[in-house]
Amino acid sequence: FIPCFFIQRIIKNNPFFFVLLVILNFIYIFVYTTIVYTLFVMKNIKPKCGCGNTQNPNGYCDGSHAR
Repeated sequence: FIPCFFIQRIIKNNPFFFVLLVILNFIYIFVYTTIVYTLFVMKNIKPKCGCGNTQNPNGYCDGSHAR
């Protein structure tokens, strides 16, 4: 943990660190957004029915095999 006043002093003395922090922030946002989007898409993917006992016209599993 680095205190904020220390970071502010570094940024004031050298703008390179500000640019570095901005780049790291964009990378963090990109990775976080990609992970959240991937989890959202994976959650909404329905599997095709493997047993063939489904009432869904597209062949997606609707739980008919569990009945």
